[in-house]
Amino acid sequence: MKTAFNDEGSLFAKILADVGLDITKIKQMEESLEESREKLRCMSDAAYEAIFISEKGLCLEQNRRAEELFGYTSAEAIGRPGTEWIIPEDRSLVMKNMLDGYELPYEVTGLRKDGSTFPALIRGKMMQFRGGALRVTSMTDITDRKELNRYRDQLEELVKQRTAELEAANESLAEEILRSQQAQLDVERLNIALRQRSDALEFANNELESFSYSVSHDLQAPLRHISGFSRILLEEHGDKLDAEASSYVKRINHAINKMNLLIQALLQLSSISRSGMELQMTDLSDMAHEIVAELQGTEPKRIVTVDISAGLFARADRNLLRATLVNLLGNAWKYTRRVTAAQISFSAMTKDGQTIYCIRDNGVGFDMAHAENLFSPFHRLHGHDYEGSGIGLATVHRIIQRHGGRIWFEAAPGNGARFYF
Repeated sequence: MKTAFNDEGSLFAKILADVGLDITKIKQMEESLEESREKLRCMSDAAYEAIFISEKGLCLEQNRRAEELFGYTSAEAIGRPGTEWIIPEDRSLVMKNMLDGYELPYEVTGLRKDGSTFPALIRGKMMQFRGGALRVTSMTDITDRKELNRYRDQLEELVKQRTAELEAANESLAEEILRSQQAQLDVERLNIALRQRSDALEFANNELESFSYSVSHDLQAPLRHISGFSRILLEEHGDKLDAEASSYVKRINHAINKMNLLIQALLQLSSISRSGMELQMTDLSDMAHEIVAELQGTEPKRIVTVDISAGLFARADRNLLRATLVNLLGNAWKYTRRVTAAQISFSAMTKDGQTIYCIRDNGVGFDMAHAENLFSPFHRLHGHDYEGSGIGLATVHRIIQRHGGRIWFEAAPGNGARFYF
């Protein structure tokens, strides 16, 4: 009996040992599975796209980017129809693509929890999981891409217009100069040079996908050549040109000056986005006094009352902040030019823990109803009544945004303008 008991005890101990081993393996497998899930979750949360997993059109899971982009927490998102993240007008297309198993990317308009919308690129893929069909969908906010394309299209059109102006002026000038035998050789050289520059401008126009920085650099050399030939023409053959031909030369020089101003403005706008920032405490009061002194130097006979509050400081990139004040104070100076008692002020106030700066003038002002796109490149409210490229406020807007701030304005026709940032 004793021997039998020992045999049974050994068998029981062996069974317990085997069970313990199986439990250990199961725990190891569970830990490995959980580790894999955690890695997958981290990869999903690290993605720049919003990612959803849905079954039969209902959301099962979303990543962190989806929560940031649309505003729904995971608890709010789970169980919702996936089409609620799309504006109603696009939902039928999305449903069709889901049913058809369409996997290529296409554009829709996304709908956030707060009701705001944005252009988005969406794509999905059907997956088999535990005998069921799941759809993995990714969405990317392409607002910046759309804005860049819009700026590119505007710049392309502007360069085409300027190129056409130069070509038209060149043709008229060539016809006049060719009537004079003495200037025939110089005219031929000018025509060749202008054709070369026009070709260079056309080539630059086709390469505008790299936006304004490279385009602006490509245009500077041609303009210098055109300007040089125009100057030589006036200096060496000005006495041989009649009034009409001289007028054409002046029109060329005027177009060159306008193009140069535009190039410099575009270069500055482009450099704002590409340059690094060095934040430091900056004395805005002293900086504003320096800028106003420079403006007064350009028009020493003007009488303008300028009030700059003392002790205005900001932690910002000094060079970018100077570009901001140059544009805003320069506009105030420009648009008070026709006011008898011109007044400009620069002050600050504190609201909700934030410092709000204000540049105010009593100039011509503008109609707020027409100022919706005031910070867009090439948008101008006063046409040709005042000089300018239409780039200045776009530059200011971009600088303020890069510092994490915002800028807005108040104005009325004949009552000046106030810019806050």
